[in-house]
Amino acid sequence: MKLVNLGVPYKSMSRSKFYGIIYPFFGLNKKPYEIKYKESLILLKRTSKSQYLILDDKELSCKTYVNRIFEMEKEYENERVRFDITARNLEELLQTKVKWGIDSSAKVFELHKKEIFKIKCSTIEKRKEDLLWVKGISYPFEFPKYLSCTTFGNLYVYLVNVDEEWHLYKFSLAPANFQEIQV
Repeated sequence: MKLVNLGVPYKSMSRSKFYGIIYPFFGLNKKPYEIKYKESLILLKRTSKSQYLILDDKELSCKTYVNRIFEMEKEYENERVRFDITARNLEELLQTKVKWGIDSSAKVFELHKKEIFKIKCSTIEKRKEDLLWVKGISYPFEFPKYLSCTTFGNLYVYLVNVDEEWHLYKFSLAPANFQEIQV
């Protein structure tokens, strides 16, 4: 992901490529070569030379896609799609290089096109249990599991605005003055 300052005006009410994702999100780092619909099955071919793998089986009794994945694991073993990532929220998804994926409601998302988002750098005001308060934001964030520090004196947080809501993007020891980011 590349930090940019292009001076491109924002479309304040337009929705991003991330809009509507119901987590968890299951993603691939490359867009599939082909998707094929056959009776109740949705098949996916990762490359031109790979075999078709089962992305979904609508005949399984499970209502949610997440539960169908568990059933497909038992039913099809090595014939189902193995995802490159599973993201529990947008913050985790922003840290990946996912180009294509499917959410827990079985809706497909094309994420390969870059979009420009507002970004700002701020400081951490406090942490209480699993919540993190950031200067200038009226609501707390979930404390990232990968962050192990307990003092935040010299730590800066970058926030990215996606669909009119700020999300944790990354942490740094040095502030930067970027206004936009291309994701």
